[in-house]
Amino acid sequence: MRVARAFVNPAATRMLGWESDELMGKGAHDIHHHTRPDGSPNEREDCRLCASFRHGQVAVVDDEVYWRKDGSSFPVAYTSTPIRR
Repeated sequence: MRVARAFVNPAATRMLGWESDELMGKGAHDIHHHTRPDGSPNEREDCRLCASFRHGQVAVVDDEVYWRKDGSSFPVAYTSTPIRR
């Protein structure tokens, strides 16, 4: 039997201002990817990061923001590459 291991990227905890145990088991969308740059809601159904994992397709994004624990935001660019076994 394989045991799944979970971890939180240490660079992400520093960047977002959360402790790893605060992020463990929580969805990225709800924690730091919930609002667009203009402040409007980034609904899960429209979220390109969520869609990447849902459909197993690569997403290249350069026009979004992430939110820190303290409520401040910062611009992000990312490539989401789902890996499926």
